[in-house]
Amino acid sequence: MKKLGIGLVGLGFPSISHGAGFSEMPDACQVVAMCDIKEDVVKVRAKKANAKPYLRYIDLLDDPAVDVVDVTTQHESHFEIAKAALERRKHVFVEKPICVSSEMGLELVELAKKTGSNAGCGGKHSLCARLPCRREDPQGENSWGYLVCAHDDRR
Repeated sequence: MKKLGIGLVGLGFPSISHGAGFSEMPDACQVVAMCDIKEDVVKVRAKKANAKPYLRYIDLLDDPAVDVVDVTTQHESHFEIAKAALERRKHVFVEKPICVSSEMGLELVELAKKTGSNAGCGGKHSLCARLPCRREDPQGENSWGYLVCAHDDRR
């Protein structure tokens, strides 16, 4: 399986949790690029992660090493960045909320279908591979483990 190149857009607090989650899956992915409007922040964080720094998200989206774009910017910019990434056939994960309106969210869903890209949304702990959780095993015993993936199909 190909290791996925991750591009982080927005280097505020949520990106720290996202980056930690990605670092716990070294066989599956690697942060290869980072973008923030604060030059001092992106230089320090990118150097520490051995990733390429960008000041403009468009430049990160055009990096062929980036397969997945992880958006942790201000809510108002989520749609614009996610749409641009999907138009470039990049996979997208957006820190909640995915957009500021349901119409924008539906547009992203349709664009993901059209381009064959995956788009997802979650909270900053969604990518932490070491999130402890309690479960009931088939024998009815309670035990603790680590959440790898969760899916909610309620509508």
